[in-house]
Amino acid sequence: MMRHNKARAFVALGLALLTSAARATDYTWTAGGDGHSWTDTSNWSPSGYPQSSADTAVIPANFNGDDDHYPIFNDSTARTIKSFKVLNGSNAANRTVLEIEEQSSSRILKILDRDGLDPGQGRIELNRGSELWLLGGGVLPLLNTFTFDSDNAASDAERPQLVLGDGSVLYISTGSSASLTSKKLRGGVIRGQITSPDKDETLVLHPDLSGSFAIDVALAHIGAITTFVSGQTNLDHTIRFSCLPKTGTGDVNVTPAPSSSNLATFVWDAPYLAMGLIDIGEHGESVATGNRHVVTFGGTNVRSGSKLEVKTRILYEAGGIAPECFDSEEP
Repeated sequence: MMRHNKARAFVALGLALLTSAARATDYTWTAGGDGHSWTDTSNWSPSGYPQSSADTAVIPANFNGDDDHYPIFNDSTARTIKSFKVLNGSNAANRTVLEIEEQSSSRILKILDRDGLDPGQGRIELNRGSELWLLGGGVLPLLNTFTFDSDNAASDAERPQLVLGDGSVLYISTGSSASLTSKKLRGGVIRGQITSPDKDETLVLHPDLSGSFAIDVALAHIGAITTFVSGQTNLDHTIRFSCLPKTGTGDVNVTPAPSSSNLATFVWDAPYLAMGLIDIGEHGESVATGNRHVVTFGGTNVRSGSKLEVKTRILYEAGGIAPECFDSEEP
């Protein structure tokens, strides 16, 4: 009897594995339907669309669509898929190859595999209310821009978000024109999946980051951190480091766009070890807050019209603070 029970269990397991394998589908983008909707089954081959954790999504090497014929994730149900990869090389250059549509209610796409997101030479865009989860970590090869567009966001809760999976480490590698950029005042959020303290998420950021961001994952930035975006001269921008420790070899530029009277703010609300220069320009404000330790080996420039504010219970160690001074015109 025991032998029969084991045999039945083995057969049941085999059937379950076969069923699971049958449900996995490798979808190839054709744009044969409306040309942009993720959920339009005619846009994929075979007919259907990626929506399960075993499904893969690929833009093939022979696809040559224009800007309006790449996928926009529009599913009102949060979806987890295995991977999304662009194989068409230069055909995707300077095109938005993956966009998550703007909605007041969330649009959530989760990528399960390690190294599961590869946009090729294309752009990624997250809009109001959208979230992109990279659950497996690994490497995100970024050769173009990754844009967080908070236009029309009515509150901070609607800011677009990049979410790292439990305990994962994500390394964003870079090409010469790559950057993480936020558009509009509310900017973007980079956070970890809600988890226990022993599973911290870490981002190693090679390209530059510019605009407004709130970052609560552990961060090592090799690229520069800049509180303005080229062409956005009428916005105040704020970058906030919170929660887990940060470090960086890239410079931090706390200044609005050139010839702008808007404000730029950089807030440390996390331990920070800075190896690059912290440059606080006119209309720039850098604030160390909370019970934190900030160490700067690259030095700190405090220019005319700017402010460096260190709250109580903060240890701020600088390799050198260079205020920009002018001779007084008073007697």
